[in-house]
Amino acid sequence: MSLPENLEVEQALYGYSEGHRQLASSINLPSKDVYELSMRSDLTPGANLSETKSYISGFQLPETRLYALIKTWPAPEMPRPGCVWSHVLLLSRSFLSKQVNLGVLEGLFRRPAGPVDVDTYNLTLKVRRMAKSPASSREYATKIISSYYRNEPVVLNDTPNEAFERAVFDVWSQQWPRLRSEFSFRTVQSSESVRDKGLTLKVSLNAREGAGAGRPEQAWVEAAVKDATSQTITSLRRFLWRYGKDVAAPRRSFPHLVEIHEASSQARSGIAFAVAEQVLAQFPKASDALTLKRDLLGVSLPALAIMPRARPSDMFRLLAKWHAIDEGVVEADQLSRVVASFDKHDLIAMAQGLNEIEQPFSREVEIAMDALVAMLDVDVVEATNLCQPIKLKVLKRRPDLLETFDVKLLTPPEVLDLISVASSSKAISNLLRRILSLPPSQKASATVAEHAELAFGQAINLSISGDLAEGWEGMFEQFVGDILPHGIATLAGGSDRAALGLSLLDFPIHGSPSAAVWDKGLGDAANDDRSQDRSTVDAYLLGLCLRDGVAQTIPILAKTLPRLRYMAVHNMLSSGARALLERHLPSIGERWDLNKRMLKVLRKANRDAIDVSSVVSQLSLTDEELSYVFGDDDEKNHFFPLPRLFWPW
Repeated sequence: MSLPENLEVEQALYGYSEGHRQLASSINLPSKDVYELSMRSDLTPGANLSETKSYISGFQLPETRLYALIKTWPAPEMPRPGCVWSHVLLLSRSFLSKQVNLGVLEGLFRRPAGPVDVDTYNLTLKVRRMAKSPASSREYATKIISSYYRNEPVVLNDTPNEAFERAVFDVWSQQWPRLRSEFSFRTVQSSESVRDKGLTLKVSLNAREGAGAGRPEQAWVEAAVKDATSQTITSLRRFLWRYGKDVAAPRRSFPHLVEIHEASSQARSGIAFAVAEQVLAQFPKASDALTLKRDLLGVSLPALAIMPRARPSDMFRLLAKWHAIDEGVVEADQLSRVVASFDKHDLIAMAQGLNEIEQPFSREVEIAMDALVAMLDVDVVEATNLCQPIKLKVLKRRPDLLETFDVKLLTPPEVLDLISVASSSKAISNLLRRILSLPPSQKASATVAEHAELAFGQAINLSISGDLAEGWEGMFEQFVGDILPHGIATLAGGSDRAALGLSLLDFPIHGSPSAAVWDKGLGDAANDDRSQDRSTVDAYLLGLCLRDGVAQTIPILAKTLPRLRYMAVHNMLSSGARALLERHLPSIGERWDLNKRMLKVLRKANRDAIDVSSVVSQLSLTDEELSYVFGDDDEKNHFFPLPRLFWPW
């Protein structure tokens, strides 16, 4: 909403008419206010006022709360000695809240020409809201600001002049509406002090007299004077008007607000903790300086806040000291939104600040921590400048981060602690990877046993990369029943992976799923896969086929035997494959090579009326070998000159 260009000012005239009283007014005032004006518009006791002098006074009326700004002139033309004319400007709270420069009011004062010149004082006046008055003296402004806010009299070496009055108006203009209303002053020395301990004057020929004589001015005074005498609206002026509006003691708070502004104006990354402490110390009551406190936390919209919020690195220290939620400064959801508004860099700084405070955490810290944890992602948690205790707190509150977290950053006890809160198999697997990369301990072994199937998959991964710690090789054969058959899927993905996994399980035969289940779970291998790892897998499958029966496993034998026989004939078998074949193939003497023993399997199956032609067709056998597999004559006529005594095959 746009503000009006002109503002209204009511007025009244007081003077002598069978006593000092109201002669004209543009507004009807209650009797209590009329009485107050009659008394305070008369010549102040002890005032030494020549015929060419005048003075200005200001105060708030008791009933309407209008502000009375009065200029008083001597009236020697009147029949009674000591008579005065007083022109009163009556300012509403709305006027004091909108008028930028109050010095322009001085141009509205008019001394009446005589008793008959009263009619114009019954009219409402208008003032241009953005009008400016001439700049005032920095020397006078310094005296006024330094004295008034310390509750000391302004000591002058001569009677106040117009330059001094302009300085009073500038100091008054600087104030926010409530302080403007409370500002009481009189620009003349008198034997009666201004009520409510307002601005008082003392004229002394001794330049060293006065409470502040000879002392250096504090930085806040210099900053306030610079603002008061400025012809523009400065950042300090905006600061005072925003944050002074709800302080409990405006006059006492003025120096503190200026100091806080000066400190905050230097803040680049947020308000320092020392400044935040100053705010809490100077405004200890919950409702005191509420806007300032809310902006310190970053609750207000950025477009409204003038002061930066507290530094992210100090946020937790501040919340630990300040029960902002309990005091009603901020609501829990507002505090959560504040934390959520930080960028990644600020989140890291904020998380670091947690290490600065002691447990147990306050309610405010807990709420802010929950909001912080919700915002962190893995790369933030993994940042090297994030302290370890905070990492653990975050990971416990956000176990989903454990799915991709770099577990190398965790110690074994930390991993074992975190695995109890891991909420997904992916997170548990990631932690198991760290456990298996370190030598086993009693607790680590128990954890692996509890998650045997997931641990098995990670053990295979680590075996492939060469990172499986010594001591884990014989662990998994104890848990074959827990790992299989679901664990077969973890072996899929290549012959090397399957061979390593089978080795970790020690190539189980008894209690292992069927050859068909294994064959389906591992997937088909290329017919020309003649790697040593493939020979290990094929040898294990052959063992399962012999266990399950040739008749039930012909399709599997048709895939595995050709590769195995080729590797055996060319002496390319892995040591594991050779050991498995030696264990499972029929044998009756050392002269039996593996090729002969494989063919013996087919011969026995053929003689048992099992159709092995689909297998034999893949083997490229010689005529003699074919004759042996399918022949009905005695073995001794072929290339197996060995006794058959007690040979079950």
